[in-house]
Amino acid sequence: MKMLYAIYSGKEDDLPIINMHCFENISGLERLDFLKKDKDSKIILDIPVISMGDRWKIYEISYKYSNDIANMFHDEFMMLMQNRVKVVLLFQC
Repeated sequence: MKMLYAIYSGKEDDLPIINMHCFENISGLERLDFLKKDKDSKIILDIPVISMGDRWKIYEISYKYSNDIANMFHDEFMMLMQNRVKVVLLFQC
């Protein structure tokens, strides 16, 4: 995340604080459409970026509705925990 934000913001001063292993997978991030090269071959973000203010709004909404959902399914969840179901892996990716 730090690396992607440093690329997005263009703050090269932030790059030294990023673990160098993050940079080893730049081509993988390009294949996943997280990064791309602009017309000058500069690496740029290819994903939407939200502001910190919007981030906190999303956290507030997530907190509110996760509590609503947890309360709605509390009894079913507790029953599932008491009567565990064994999940069998049929294939491996």
